[in-house]
Amino acid sequence: MSARMGRRPGSGRRPLPFRKPARRGLSRALGDRWPEVAPVLALLALWSAAALPVDGIGLLFCPFRWVTGVPCAGCGLTRSVIRAARGEWGIALRLHPLGPALCLVLLGTAVAGLLPREQRARLRSWLARPVVMRTAGIAVIGVLVVNELARLVWIFWWRRPSLW
Repeated sequence: MSARMGRRPGSGRRPLPFRKPARRGLSRALGDRWPEVAPVLALLALWSAAALPVDGIGLLFCPFRWVTGVPCAGCGLTRSVIRAARGEWGIALRLHPLGPALCLVLLGTAVAGLLPREQRARLRSWLARPVVMRTAGIAVIGVLVVNELARLVWIFWWRRPSLW
């Protein structure tokens, strides 16, 4: 036994070696090929949105609206993406302000797939910067909050059904 520790040498706790978290789902299946597959998936998403019916499929998927009768912050986003994918930007903006933005992100992802590998790597590293991600997150949350507040004012102040 070691006189200082009161235990045998080597019996103390050792720090566990760092292990990367296990990949799940699509990330596990694609591995490092994700940057090559993302543009194809973005084009597929835009094509699918353009192929869907303009007014949606007629089902109410929002549990918040189903229970309260008031649209949530995301209501209208699918219809907005469908309209933006068809090129109807004015109607898409009226339905939800993030719909056209989401279509532009998908289109940008598809176009980024055409860039040379070095430029894609630079773009990916720039987008992964914390300040870029934080700014984008704050902007999305801000748009959702302002959009929902405008809806609630429209519904409860003027007592009119939601336009979007």
